[in-house]
Amino acid sequence: MLDFYVESAAKQERLRDGPFHEVMEALAVWLGEQGYAKTTGSRWFKDVCQFNRWFNDSGHRGKPVSEDHVRRYLEECSGRKGHPYAPTLGKNGRRTLFPQLFAMLPERQKSATAKIVTARPTFEDFEAHLADWYGASRSTIRHHRKHAEEFHAFAFGKAKPSWGALKPSVVLDFIRQRVESNPGPRDIIGSLRCYFRYLQVRGHEMTRLLDALPRLYRPRRPSR
Repeated sequence: MLDFYVESAAKQERLRDGPFHEVMEALAVWLGEQGYAKTTGSRWFKDVCQFNRWFNDSGHRGKPVSEDHVRRYLEECSGRKGHPYAPTLGKNGRRTLFPQLFAMLPERQKSATAKIVTARPTFEDFEAHLADWYGASRSTIRHHRKHAEEFHAFAFGKAKPSWGALKPSVVLDFIRQRVESNPGPRDIIGSLRCYFRYLQVRGHEMTRLLDALPRLYRPRRPSR
């Protein structure tokens, strides 16, 4: 999937020459699942390259990365016209990029899983999961929770949820119903994917339901 967003072998090598090297393919897969266009995804990886250059040139090569490194990088390089390491993504893009990278690091995932895997699934805990694992904004968290609650009511009503017995057809029926009343399948599918993954972390077997979610991609713009 990385090849889709970064075709140049030289640029791929620069991506691997940094503290987030082991999650570059995972980031590409995530971008694809979220439906990011090739041009947008390419900007994400360009910003990773810019950060790598700053990180290595600042004498941190080979050292573990921390949120403090990112804070100093953004303070030093953002908003400075012509700065060699200046990030290209806007404020919202940078706010998503680095939390997503940290969340994907194996040691962070292991720590987060050990901390919350035994927690009882609740919508409040789902909100905390979105903030901890994805660095989601408050508006995104509210959006995902709204869709998760609607699906929960659609699938189970007031009955006790039984995720193992839930059929994929119920997921598709919900998406179809929501699209007919309020077109926006990409938003609904993205919310359900986050919710199902959260439940999977909590110990529920969600593979069948995750596989049932349609994958929607934005059409490519014709080349000029």
